[in-house]
Amino acid sequence: MHTTPHTSQSTNRNLRRILTIIGLVVALGASACGSDKQASEEGESLADESTTTVETSSGESAGDDSGTTGDDAGDDGTADDDVVATPVSCPPEGDPAWSTAARSAGNWPMGTGTGPSVLDGAAVGAHPGYDRFVLTFTPETADLSYSVSVVSGQPEGPQAGVEVDVDGSAFLAVQVVGIASWMRDPADPYVGPTEISGPGVGAANLVEAVLSEEFEGYMTWHLGYNALHDFNVFVLDSPTRLVVDMCTDGDAVASGSTQAAAAGCSSSAGPVPAEAVYGPARQANLDGLPGEELVYTYFVPSSDTWVLRVDAVDGSFHSEWPIPDSGGAFASEVQNLVDVNSDGYPEVMVSYSGGAYTREIGFVVVRDCELEPTRNIEAGIFSWPIGASVANIGHFTCLGDSVRFETGSIDASLAEPIWAMQTTRNVLVGTVWEPMGVAGSNYAYVSDDSVPPVSGSADCPSLPSTSVELG
Repeated sequence: MHTTPHTSQSTNRNLRRILTIIGLVVALGASACGSDKQASEEGESLADESTTTVETSSGESAGDDSGTTGDDAGDDGTADDDVVATPVSCPPEGDPAWSTAARSAGNWPMGTGTGPSVLDGAAVGAHPGYDRFVLTFTPETADLSYSVSVVSGQPEGPQAGVEVDVDGSAFLAVQVVGIASWMRDPADPYVGPTEISGPGVGAANLVEAVLSEEFEGYMTWHLGYNALHDFNVFVLDSPTRLVVDMCTDGDAVASGSTQAAAAGCSSSAGPVPAEAVYGPARQANLDGLPGEELVYTYFVPSSDTWVLRVDAVDGSFHSEWPIPDSGGAFASEVQNLVDVNSDGYPEVMVSYSGGAYTREIGFVVVRDCELEPTRNIEAGIFSWPIGASVANIGHFTCLGDSVRFETGSIDASLAEPIWAMQTTRNVLVGTVWEPMGVAGSNYAYVSDDSVPPVSGSADCPSLPSTSVELG
């Protein structure tokens, strides 16, 4: 049995905040859902559109992340029985639209121009050289805000630690934000499938598609495959459809055996200078794609600068980021690997700078073969002080869906000194830290006495990693 889509506290809070920012009010809607393991007759025809070769499946803008329209389907979205499909090679030679890199719309998540999206159907289709998954939306649907990415290991649902019951050995997550099921006529509820068997419609690689979450405007489908191959993502119109095509044959990663090829990107920072002094290094999967990365800092005496660097373990990409305001007076080092927003992607916790009593801690992610420091809503590089002195203290706690940051100072002018504390709760959305935006997330308080109410440290669970000695 497959679990039905269920809710989560973190999704609730994150979506409410996002929707508030863009001014789109998405009400909680409960849509009646079918649960047939086979695609409906209508769904099969939608997925089995009249595409005869892989070369035409991407359309003229299949690689355009802005969600422009491809041109490989009839206007009515049904199969053309007069067309005989011919075997083809997948992926098409020289077509950059096909890779294993994550894809998203230009308005992801919920950017300008996004409107409500109403799901009308889901289907799986089998084609020569590739399998197709299609989500179809009603005419009320505006520009889709979507993301499609490889999932490392068995997918988890919105409840942390609870795996999605979807068959397969390799997985994609297909996410759409702005779902507005409440807009449907109650007399015309959604009756499409929530679980679809790939082999049931002749798919050679796609094993199963499962609707794993729909709550407050956020929908996730997980697709299970026998093996990960290059895939293509694009949007069709009349009606609006989100299409995911994956090759059925080839190497485990069709675009090549390197980590850079799997990510569909490249980066070469050159060699580390001979004079470099290395800080601690951690090895783990940092981008959610096949293969691990090594992340570490090194100090360059001639420029008095610390540099954060990531290397693919197979040597196929290298990226660096000079840490601002760093220098020889303080060691800027990798502290930990954490997941501050439970999105499945690690953040690298790095000490940027510091003094005798405190350190400035920041968070950096690896995306598209590059290191990206996380930022505040004004686009400045985000960091937070931790540590304690006689008069000041800084601390933060990872809560799973967000981080609670606290700073304070002691009021020594009183006969009985007390600590005046300020607390703020932020959530990491992509690479941007945003206020939680719910009641009680920001407040001030005072301690009962001169004993510090928090420790001068960071309280965040560590993700598994391997310590590596360099230099």
